[in-house]
Amino acid sequence: MATIKKKILLSARFGRQNIALYRFEDVELPTDLSGFTYINAGKLASPAIPKGVALDPKAVATLREWATSLGDTITGIPRTSVVHGYSGKWRVRLSFQRWRGLELKEPSYATVNGYLTLYIPISGEKGEGIAHGEMSVHLVDQIGTKEEFLASIRVMDLILDVHCYPDASIRFISETYVRHVMEQAGTPWTSQITAPVFPAANSFNWRLCSTDAQGRVLTGTYQTDDPAKRKASVFAEKVF
Repeated sequence: MATIKKKILLSARFGRQNIALYRFEDVELPTDLSGFTYINAGKLASPAIPKGVALDPKAVATLREWATSLGDTITGIPRTSVVHGYSGKWRVRLSFQRWRGLELKEPSYATVNGYLTLYIPISGEKGEGIAHGEMSVHLVDQIGTKEEFLASIRVMDLILDVHCYPDASIRFISETYVRHVMEQAGTPWTSQITAPVFPAANSFNWRLCSTDAQGRVLTGTYQTDDPAKRKASVFAEKVF
């Protein structure tokens, strides 16, 4: 049992696909040992395998096939690395209440559908990453004094200073990297709407918290230091 526990710990470090287990027939294994490569060792004749006993040719072939499938990395870079569980790819949706100084009310909207890619050390501090997606903007003046405006904008931010907290929340800052207007129709309501934005021209505060309603989901806010300029609600779901 101690050996099995060590294997489970190794799987957390190296990944299950990178570990092979030598398995005897008629030996029951815990259900959490799925996903490993197993080498069939035949029937268990004694508590331990005597030194010098040759492996079955089929077992050797299986072991060789598994070993050659692992690949390699260049010198100085390990094949695996342990990171914080929030590292990886997140699918995100931002729904703005305020955008570029405009307060948005239905039927007007500004939304972003995209992804966060985060790298966070196992300590949960000083992580980084990128955010990218496509923003859809639809501005409707119900009074009728302004022309209806639509735009599709490609967006990308650099993510800095990621910190994870004991309550399962996460906070970080993003800085503007790319804003590219793909399409637009109508007259922009302000000069800021389609004006070019240079890298680091704006920074945004993200505050995401866990939700009991759904697993693998964080919700929260995205806003500038002055929330009167930009403020959005965020829905984030872990992809991998």
